[in-house]
Amino acid sequence: MTIAELKQLKESEDKVEFKEAKNQYAYNSSRKSVLGYTVAFANEKGGYLVFGLEDAHPHTVCGSKAYEGREGQLEQDVYRDTGVRIQTEVLYEGTNRVMVIKIPSRPVGKPLYFNDVPLMRIGDGLDRMSEEMYLSIIQEQEPDFSAKLCEGISIADLDEAAIKKMKESYARKQKNPGFLQLSTEQILTDLKLLDNGKL
Repeated sequence: MTIAELKQLKESEDKVEFKEAKNQYAYNSSRKSVLGYTVAFANEKGGYLVFGLEDAHPHTVCGSKAYEGREGQLEQDVYRDTGVRIQTEVLYEGTNRVMVIKIPSRPVGKPLYFNDVPLMRIGDGLDRMSEEMYLSIIQEQEPDFSAKLCEGISIADLDEAAIKKMKESYARKQKNPGFLQLSTEQILTDLKLLDNGKL
C-alpha cells in the first residue's frame, strides 16, 4: 500500500486507524494502544493501524518515530501476547516515516481479548464487544472440506486400488463380507461421498 493510497482511506469505511505517533505510541498501557487496536481489528476480521499520518482526512503526513528500527521486535511481541501475526511496513514521504501495521483476522470461532475484555471499534473508541457479536463469533465453525463437492471429478478418476482397499477395510470393520459385492457407486452413496452423481 502506498502513502497516496493510505491518504484516500476513511477510518469508518476502510477498517483503518490513523495515529500521528510522532515520537512513540503505547504498546499495551490502555485500550488505545498497539495491543488494543490489534485485538479490536482482529475481532472485526482485520484492518490497519497507521502511524505518521494525521487523523483528519486527507491524512497529511507528519512522520512517526514509533517503533523505528524495532518493527520486527514489535511483530514478535504482538504475536507473543495475542497470537496474532501482524505485518509491519515502513514507507517514506521525503524524510517523513510512516509505519503501517497490517492486522489479520482472528481465528475462526475465537474472540480475542485485551485485559480480559473482547474489544471492538465503535466510532473513535475501543469498547467491549456487543453480546450479539460475541455470540456470532463463538458459534462460527471451521469449514468442513469433506462436505464440499469436487467439481469436475467422476468415479472414473478415483484410484481403483484405493477403492478396493476401502471396501476391504470397511467390510472387515463392519464384519459384513457382503459389502465387498456392492458397486463403487453404491458404496460411495451409502458413505455420503457421492451425492446425485457428484463426489
